[in-house]
Amino acid sequence: MEEAVRTFVPFQTPVRGHGFAATPRGARPPGPGQPAWLARERANPRDGWAIAVWVQDPTTGASWRIGYLDRAVGARLSPRLDQGMRVNATISDWWEAPGGRWQRPVVALRPAEAPRRAA
Repeated sequence: MEEAVRTFVPFQTPVRGHGFAATPRGARPPGPGQPAWLARERANPRDGWAIAVWVQDPTTGASWRIGYLDRAVGARLSPRLDQGMRVNATISDWWEAPGGRWQRPVVALRPAEAPRRAA
């Protein structure tokens, strides 16, 4: 696993499927700097490499899936997550289509530091 962590370069990627996410009543859209977390969905019938992106509203405490990482990103990152790699995720921005037809959150991903072992 250490090799996978060394070769993991922090990056940002848009969240797919956000338009279909069911936002809990009273929850606000996630904003820049808001923590997120990744959840593997091995049993996802459409994509065995699926990685969902989740957030928690700081006001209501409600958690919800805001969408998924792109399939290509999931295919590269899923094996690492399955090996135990931890990833820190943060909402970094929102992208908007020209003309404002849609918006989608962008998540920044970076490897979490490995826990230090007691001497």
